[in-house]
This record gives sequence, C-alpha cells and structure tokens, in this order.
Amino acid sequence: MGIKMLFLRTCAWSLAVAVFGLIMAAAYGGWIGVILVGAVGIILYAVSYETAISNFYSLKANDFPDFWRKILLRIGLPLIVFGVQLVFPIAIVSIIAWRNPVDVVTLALTDKTSYQQMTTDAHPVIASFVAGFLLAAFFDFFFEERERRWLQQLEKRLAKVGQVDKWAKWSLLPFDRSLMIYFIMVLIITASGYFGKFAYQYGGVHVNMNPWVWFSGTAGVLLYLFTKHFATISIMLLGQTKLVGLIRLHVFVIINVQCSFNGMVGAFSITNDIILLSLGLGLGAMFVCVLNIYWIRQVKPGTFYTTGSDGRRTKITGFKKVGNRLWTPYAYISHGFHYTCGVLAVINLVSIRYHIPEIITSLIGIMLIALSIHSSKRRTRVLAMNN
Repeated sequence: MGIKMLFLRTCAWSLAVAVFGLIMAAAYGGWIGVILVGAVGIILYAVSYETAISNFYSLKANDFPDFWRKILLRIGLPLIVFGVQLVFPIAIVSIIAWRNPVDVVTLALTDKTSYQQMTTDAHPVIASFVAGFLLAAFFDFFFEERERRWLQQLEKRLAKVGQVDKWAKWSLLPFDRSLMIYFIMVLIITASGYFGKFAYQYGGVHVNMNPWVWFSGTAGVLLYLFTKHFATISIMLLGQTKLVGLIRLHVFVIINVQCSFNGMVGAFSITNDIILLSLGLGLGAMFVCVLNIYWIRQVKPGTFYTTGSDGRRTKITGFKKVGNRLWTPYAYISHGFHYTCGVLAVINLVSIRYHIPEIITSLIGIMLIALSIHSSKRRTRVLAMNN
C-alpha cells in the first residue's frame, strides 16, 4: 500500500470532520466564517508541528513502555489537546466579560447581536492580553541562536539582540529574557497610553480603558513566562528522580499543554467568536492527534546528509520512511507561526483603538504560514537532490 493511501486512511475521519466543520462554519458565519475557521485550524497546526515531532521522538524511544505509549497516544493526547482548546477560550471570554460560562455559550448560540456587543466591548482587554502573550512568544523564539533561518538577515539580527539579552546581568528579573520583558512592557505601556485611552467599543464609541489594557497586556506576558519556566523547572526537578518513564510522561503532558495553550491564544488573535473558535480549534486539534498517530505508525527517526558546494557533508536531522523513502519535516513552519505571532500581536495592539476586520487578520496568518510551508518544501527538494 502506498504512503499516500496510508496517509488518507489514517486521516479519513479528520478530513470528514473538517468538511463537516467548514459546512457548520458556513452556516453560522458564511464565507467569512469558513475563512476564520480555516485560519484558526492552520495556526493550531503550525504551532503544534514541532511539538508533534517532539512527541514522535519521545514515544518512539526504546525506554518508553509500549502500554503507556498507546494510552498517551489514544487517550492522553486527545484529552489534553481538546480539553485546552475547548475549555480555555470560554473561560477567557467569561473572565474578561465577567459573565457565567454557560451564559456566554448560550448568548453566542441564541443572540448573536448581544454576543457581538459583549465581545466587542471586551475586545480591547482581550487584544492586549493576546498581544502581550504573542509578543513574548515571538521575541523568545527569534532571540535564540538557531541553525535554520528562514529570513536570514532579520533573524540573524534578532539573534544578536538575544545574545545581548543573555549578557544583561544588571537586570533585577530572575529570567533569561529580561531585556525582552522590558522591551515588551514598554510597547504595552505605550500602546495602553495611546490606544487604551480611546478603546473601540460597540457602535463605534471610544472610551478610556487604559488601566485595563495595561493590566491585561502584562498578564499575557507573565502567563507566557509562567508556562515556559514552569515546564523547564518541573522537568529539571523531576529529572533528579531518575524515573525515566515518569519523566517522559511528564514531559509529554507539559509540552502538549503548553503547545495547545499557545495555539489557543494565537487563535484569539483571529476572532473572539466562541463558536468559530471552537470549530477551528477542534479541526486543528483533530489533525494534530491524527498526524501524531500517523507518524508513530509509519515513520522512523533518522538522519541524512547533504553535500555543499565546498564538498563538506552536513548532518541533517529528520525522518526516513519505511522503505528508505526520504521524508523531512517542514523546516520553517515554526518560523512562519512565530512571524504570524509578531504580526498579529501588532495588529491586536492597533485594534484596541481602531476596528480591524477579522478577515484581514485571518488572511495575513494564512499567508505567512503558507509561505513558510512553501519555503520548507523547496528546501526539502533541494536537500533530497543533494542527498
């Protein structure tokens, strides 16, 4: 059986559910609803790609018990992904709008006008929170020195700034990204002062929401730092126990929860509509789960080499198909997602004061991730020819 047929058999249910979800989105929000749901699903897929690769190597490890591998793959992963994607969006809207979660869902289903008014009035606070979180994700990713660069000149300069950040011993903050935090806080304070004083409300009214915008943006930055450092510290502490199976289980859960949360916050930069968010996150989560299952069944980890023009051989980490057919992951999809984070963060800051249609943010997200996938495929073809 060919690889494409195996892939289609594994993803058949996901494709069917995706079609059904897009039909539901069209019935609820027309063609704009379809585009918004598609954009949310694509963003979640992009942010989950690297995590799926980590899951692949972790679950394929020889010291990981087969019983727990099956439990995590068939029960644990769906519970983690779908739980975070479906529960947290409702919780965030409920907290910011100060409404009961049941009332939020009921209002979204029964009274679209009142729900739109509620989310529009709460949008400046939500947008500031999302912008703070996404800016932290953007700078944290590109401040790292990386072997693979998509936009060479820009990423090289950002990496140099990241090196300065590591040398900033004068900082009073107990984080390895102190300069990044100060820079983001200056942006948020500036945005809250300029945009927050004239926050856009339902009907085109502008009100002063400066303190709430500043507080929400700060909360977004702190939440990103908490999810990142909690994962790192807990894994370090657990590593001292030398319980390999427990360590791998903990790493699996923490990484997937963090990844799902990043994708959920990224989806909020596209739309605040709970129904469209749930449809898009549900589609993306299902494809993430199915792709994990497909990789575990059909693909094995490995390395291959490419020869440069100078005759030197470079080791490339990737995957090899059963039957010696070469397959490599999308090398730049994480870059595409984090560029999307940066652009959408700026758009969300601007949208605190000025109304920006959701269709614009969704198309920008789709375009950036599509470009990263195209560049990744071109890179894979070049490496395959050299190999």
